[in-house]
Amino acid sequence: MAYLIFFMMLISACSKQNLSNPGIKNYNRASYFIPKKLDPMNSFSTIENSLCELMLEGLFKVNKYLEYEPQIVSKWSLDKTQTKYNFKLRDNILFHNGERLNAKHVKENLDKLFKKNSPVYNRYKRMKEVKLINDFELSVSLDRPYPPFLALLSAPASKIYIRNNSNGFPIGTGPFKFIDVNEHKLSLIRFSQYYGLMPKIEKMNYVLVNEKQVQEKLISGIIHDSSLMPYISSFQDRNINKIMVPAASTWIVAFNTSRGITKSKVARNCLIDSFNKNDFIKKFIPDHQPATGFLPPSLFNKKIIRNKDESYNCAKSLSGKFKIDIPIELDKHQEICSFFSLSFKTTGVIPECKAVPFNILIENIRKNKSNAYFLAQTLDLPYIEYFLETFQDGSLINLSSYTSETYNKNLDLLRSSSDRILRISYVEKLNSELLEMGVTLNVSYPKQVSFWHQCLEGYSITLPGEAYINYQAVQLKEGCKTRQHFQ
Repeated sequence: MAYLIFFMMLISACSKQNLSNPGIKNYNRASYFIPKKLDPMNSFSTIENSLCELMLEGLFKVNKYLEYEPQIVSKWSLDKTQTKYNFKLRDNILFHNGERLNAKHVKENLDKLFKKNSPVYNRYKRMKEVKLINDFELSVSLDRPYPPFLALLSAPASKIYIRNNSNGFPIGTGPFKFIDVNEHKLSLIRFSQYYGLMPKIEKMNYVLVNEKQVQEKLISGIIHDSSLMPYISSFQDRNINKIMVPAASTWIVAFNTSRGITKSKVARNCLIDSFNKNDFIKKFIPDHQPATGFLPPSLFNKKIIRNKDESYNCAKSLSGKFKIDIPIELDKHQEICSFFSLSFKTTGVIPECKAVPFNILIENIRKNKSNAYFLAQTLDLPYIEYFLETFQDGSLINLSSYTSETYNKNLDLLRSSSDRILRISYVEKLNSELLEMGVTLNVSYPKQVSFWHQCLEGYSITLPGEAYINYQAVQLKEGCKTRQHFQ
């Protein structure tokens, strides 16, 4: 009887503990735009990538150390030729519609990647064949050894899903599933049949806000974290925690090398030399470090200096319109536009700076609409070549419409090499070419700054960035006095 009483007391204590730390009914993330659909093969923004991470899964995933590790794969091997991979899948995974994942689903998704009309063909063109072995096993053959291949299988485009024509959002196997979207909010709910660690968050909402609104909504408890916002000025409040970590990211002005005045290398370098990045950082982004090259020090810690052409006088040497787009989500976008305009005006150009929503800015890049674009380039995969591929012909989005046979060749050599010394030499050549050709004005290296509600624990951001936050580990602190913010 004594043992029974003790056992009942233990159950009672556990029940009370569970009641004192309930799940999170509503979790609100600040979002600078709301996607109306999600196509993993065309996922570019941090918000789209974060949705892919929460809703979908791939053969591999990116971990907090910016390394890849198995996700829906239980075992894998590589043959002696280093061109054929064998993958055995977990056999207990369900899609959000209740359908059981098998090797056929994986093959259907992988086959799309290396078709010539694929938007990501350039990344996956080394794939030759995907072959089914049984219901939970398949092989992938490459045309030659390709060391970054497994990392590539952790990319958003490589996620495994069932197309959903009814709402434009794919059916995945991740811990959250899509339920609704409107102009101001996108909502996910916890997938009750998820095979892995079940999230404490019942419903996650992406809430549309601009940078001016974030501080107020964080303090009032309407927004619970700001991780997706591009930049927020530091502030203090007893109900808000702050985290700042290194980021694999660079804020740049990407020049359109195929349009108007910025087709000229001389003009691009004149525009670069007219800009005082130290003053800009001091005024707008004091947490950042001045950038010395396109690659951030977290990826490539070696300074490369462009040889300035002293024989050419840039002052008032240019003429014509110069159009630059910046994200309207930035709090001080009007002041930033003024700074850019005053700087570039000294070269003789007529600046036209326009603040536009980030998704429109990306669309303008794809359509070659402006001469330059101010944005942050962030690494989304555990290999440096994926930071550099944004200037390669055939990439998902070429930020500068840059075309260079030398650049394409060195990037292909980098991808094909597993020798560390050779890889470093190719990275140096690529970084130097971007600098010498004036492809980008490299403004700053940011730290990932995020604010989150003081009732939360288990929340962290690591080097891979805001798209890879592990929300399965996030829960409410026991005894928090403002937990009503999550109801």
